[in-house]
Amino acid sequence: MAGKESVDDDNIDPLINPGQNSKGNKKRQAVPSVLSALTQTEIVSVDELSKMGRFGWIELAGVFLPRIFRLKNDKFVSVRIAERSLFSRFIQLLPDEVVTCPTIHSYRVTEVEARLLNEINTRHSDCLFGKENFTTKDLLVKEDDVEQFYKFLYLCQSKIILKKPFKNDKCGFLRIGGTS
Repeated sequence: MAGKESVDDDNIDPLINPGQNSKGNKKRQAVPSVLSALTQTEIVSVDELSKMGRFGWIELAGVFLPRIFRLKNDKFVSVRIAERSLFSRFIQLLPDEVVTCPTIHSYRVTEVEARLLNEINTRHSDCLFGKENFTTKDLLVKEDDVEQFYKFLYLCQSKIILKKPFKNDKCGFLRIGGTS
């Protein structure tokens, strides 16, 4: 390829002549990247539905919990609200090993979601979920995970504390050496 200039000439100083290589020849124009097209389109934020003030309620065991919507109508519940309103009796009664056993993925609350949770707490719930404001340090978990965790804790309470058998039992707890 004698006689042709390489586009990637090592002697190019883009600060002196950004459109030319070291021999004075014009360089090819760069093709815009796919990422630049993404930055030009409108990106919808995760909390777009919260900006519109959209929320709902979920009932578990007679307790109503506010639910926050995210993209694709994913439903989330505040960890603090779920712990105070729904899980507090289980946390007090059950051994720590049972309560801390499951791993539930959580997500940070955005500023918009924190404002919405504060509005729900003050305007719609008469500060039922505490007087402390929600912040971006609070956490959300998926609604399905809250439901599954409640079922797990209810089963554990029935088996360990109440020692209540169910029809078609398929599980139980084995005590070894007098410890749980």
